[in-house]
Amino acid sequence: MPLQQWRLGMNFDDDRLFRALMLNSKIGFVSILVGLAGIATTVIAIFAQ
Repeated sequence: MPLQQWRLGMNFDDDRLFRALMLNSKIGFVSILVGLAGIATTVIAIFAQ
């Protein structure tokens, strides 16, 4: 696949994701919090070993 098409596809996906997050802001906010909590838990687990 040409690079330009790939970049256009990425931009389209990002825009679609952004619109989905704006439409479902509460769901998006919760998913971001869950993701951050998962990262924090992973970091704590690594340091705790």
